[in-house]
Amino acid sequence: MSKIAAFMIKKICAIITTYRPEFRIVESVRRLMPQVAGIIIVDDGDSEENVSRLSHWFKGFSKIKIWHQPINSGIAAALNIGIKIAKEKDYNWILTLDDDSVPDDNMVERLCVYLSRIKGLKPVGIIGMKPYINNRLTSSPERGIDLHQCLDKRGIITSGSLFSIQTYAEIGLFREEFFIDSVDYDYCMRVRAKDFRVIQVQEYGFKHSLGQIEEFKTGAFTFKSVSHSPTRLYYTFRNSTILAKEYFLIDPLYSCVVILSQFKTVMRVVLLQKNKSKKIYWELHKFMKIIFAKQLES
Repeated sequence: MSKIAAFMIKKICAIITTYRPEFRIVESVRRLMPQVAGIIIVDDGDSEENVSRLSHWFKGFSKIKIWHQPINSGIAAALNIGIKIAKEKDYNWILTLDDDSVPDDNMVERLCVYLSRIKGLKPVGIIGMKPYINNRLTSSPERGIDLHQCLDKRGIITSGSLFSIQTYAEIGLFREEFFIDSVDYDYCMRVRAKDFRVIQVQEYGFKHSLGQIEEFKTGAFTFKSVSHSPTRLYYTFRNSTILAKEYFLIDPLYSCVVILSQFKTVMRVVLLQKNKSKKIYWELHKFMKIIFAKQLES
């Protein structure tokens, strides 16, 4: 391990947000333990069963602090409370992970090395790696550091992202009214608006699930599609539409991409997925209300 990475890791706290966690979180924590100085698990599942499970799985680990939210207040609120606790414990760096993300054994070290070597007029506000999607296995091959793998992005997902407490203090809280979806893109857009860079290293660094994969057969063809619940689709459409409106004059290309993505999602639901009527109601009906709304709905 490089001296720079070793120095940073002593001040890195991993924040894992959970909602009805499954046993695979134990594997994630096992891989994280030697990579960070501390781990804060913020449980947002609103269930006594969650409290019992997490307490049983991580009993006796002094490096781990578990915080249970009294109600299900969403991933943004969970991240904010986790960072508040980390700040009180004098950590300088934050690594955020979802409970269904499993990092490679050297992900944090490589992020630290890349962060220390990136040069430019603008400072890096947030850096992350590419996720293996769904059930693809992780691997940690020996690789050199290639700065050409560092690409500026409009946004990266929250899971697997590294940023400083100082950056967070300047950017502000994660947007709690968004609850779950587009929390990451909203934060990244605000990072860029403050003249920081959003960097994604073009290496696979952790396993991550984007949703339930369903297979659909049409004649001789088989299609795969990521399926979300109607409630999740509502937040997807509501929040991305709000961002598209807010950034239309600043970044019109982003807003156009959002609308195109929403159209593709509707087509995917109509052509491939089950429970079409309920999903389309949540998507289109709420989408139209947001288009003409003056403020967020509760």
